[in-house]
Amino acid sequence: MKKKNILKRFCCLIMVTMLMVLTGVEYVQATTMTWVDATDFKPVYDSLMKFESYAVLPSDAQPFDGKYYYKECIPKGATVYINELYTTCTGQYNIVNYKGKAYYLNKSTIPLDQVKKRTLLKRKTKADVVKKKGLVGDVLQGDDYAYIYALPDDSKPANCYACAPAGSSVEIVNANYNKKWMKILIGQSYVAYIKKSDVKVGDAYLAGAGSEYQPYIKLAKKSKLTYSGILKDYDKRLTKKELCRLSVLWYQAMGNKLPKQKTTSPFKDTKDKYVIMAHQLGIIKSTSNKKFMPDEALTVGTYNEIVDRLMKVTDASKDACAVAHIQQWTGSKVYRDEAIARFYKALVPTFKTAYLISDSQVGYMIVTFDNQNVCLDVWEESKQEGATIGLWECTGRNNQRFFIDCDSGNYSLKNVNSLYVLSDSSGNVKQFLQGNKSQIMTFEYNDDGSVCIKNGNGMYLDIADGTPVSGGKLIFREKSGKSSQKFMFKF
Repeated sequence: MKKKNILKRFCCLIMVTMLMVLTGVEYVQATTMTWVDATDFKPVYDSLMKFESYAVLPSDAQPFDGKYYYKECIPKGATVYINELYTTCTGQYNIVNYKGKAYYLNKSTIPLDQVKKRTLLKRKTKADVVKKKGLVGDVLQGDDYAYIYALPDDSKPANCYACAPAGSSVEIVNANYNKKWMKILIGQSYVAYIKKSDVKVGDAYLAGAGSEYQPYIKLAKKSKLTYSGILKDYDKRLTKKELCRLSVLWYQAMGNKLPKQKTTSPFKDTKDKYVIMAHQLGIIKSTSNKKFMPDEALTVGTYNEIVDRLMKVTDASKDACAVAHIQQWTGSKVYRDEAIARFYKALVPTFKTAYLISDSQVGYMIVTFDNQNVCLDVWEESKQEGATIGLWECTGRNNQRFFIDCDSGNYSLKNVNSLYVLSDSSGNVKQFLQGNKSQIMTFEYNDDGSVCIKNGNGMYLDIADGTPVSGGKLIFREKSGKSSQKFMFKF
């Protein structure tokens, strides 16, 4: 892990134990908790990006500043790896990769005589058999990535075959090809090479889980919220028996002691100790026919009902319950990876912390520190691009709720009602489609429990005249240290 990230995480560990409760939850001590700020998880993109060619950008090249990805400046003369040609109503663009991230460049930006073909992969032989698996990078450092090469030589751009984000599964043919490289299998027919330092063999149990769930599964394992039998086959549907075990582990992680285990099962068809304990705790109910059907795959509805009882038994917060829930629109099925991730994420806001969760299910009301009766509001409940975001009396409607969204490794505040992003627009705060630097938000926690919101230009969200009243105008300006730049996130 990079030194700056280690320092950041250590500071976060110290800070979160001091922060005030945002949701009014009583503090509960738990020794199994692992504190990591969710805003450290910055996925570069979701899957392996294969390259067709590469090019050195000419000195006058400019990246296309469209509304597809957040843009960082690609230095003139930089080497970029070309994925494919993309056509839109506004023109043709090359999707390129620079330092692990995807960008759109106007097709005309890269002269054809500058485009060079990459080295082709070699076919595997009978000796090239997968010995073990590993994972690219550290999923808790989600801005991590690794390049994969056609030959074990990274000095030549032509050898670069693909870019893999942290969490990508690696099939290892030879873990010690030489001092620096591993030999791996790509697809079923070709071999390639990756640096040993870019692969974590110990995280192989995360392979197959959704990239958005992997960080939380790893943290759940550290926090003793999982067990070995469920840390695999993430495409399997979660069963009632498995949910009982996860629920009991969550109950313990909340700092509660389990009662003495009953020896008699309330059900005819199972003697599973976690099912019996879940019944003792009131997490599951008795049935009229005394059958539980422990291996039955859960529907979202049944899963949420059991979660509701778990949250009630443990006196958890509303936001914890919201995160633990699985929304009906995701389908009627519950899979292992999402359930494990949600159980971990639900644990975090239950404790004494100003922890902000990046999750579309958590719509925060962002209130001013000096007057918590007014909050950020998309005026007139507008769903139109360019609508003003100002202050208004709290009502809890969706035009006053924002969730923290992550795209291409950057965080933004997206309105629940319109799905547009909070933006700095010529001195005003408005909502627009995402795509420019000013929309990138970072959150600075203060020791009084408040949060300062800084945009990609280094400016802080502020009340224009400093008075937190309904109808007040918002603005981004330089950091002042005044309370008008402090906000509270409430569920």
